[in-house]
Amino acid sequence: MRSVLVAALVALVAVGPLTMPGPASAEAAHTATYTVAPPVGGKAPVRTQPRPGSPQSNYLVWPNTAQAECWGRYQQITYGGYTSDVWVRIRLANGSVGWIPAVALQGDYKADLPVNARC
Repeated sequence: MRSVLVAALVALVAVGPLTMPGPASAEAAHTATYTVAPPVGGKAPVRTQPRPGSPQSNYLVWPNTAQAECWGRYQQITYGGYTSDVWVRIRLANGSVGWIPAVALQGDYKADLPVNARC
């Protein structure tokens, strides 16, 4: 019995303790960026916060694209006849962050960003 315990202890020291992987940190989940664009001939308003009443800081005009970091459900907005509560956080060329309603972008309800790219 003693030799079995010693062998188990040696194996544990050699490999290290067994742990379950923890959830990915929010920071790690947003290290990737995804290209998003408004519809052909359109423009998407860039706002400082993910809500309709927040100040508009810029426009993303087709055929320009932006690097999106994530998407999330925030305040509802109607844009171009479509209503949604999904917003996309983008990083602007000057390094600042802005928000675009997903209904103002090409793609599905989350502008084709991966499901796990949530803010």
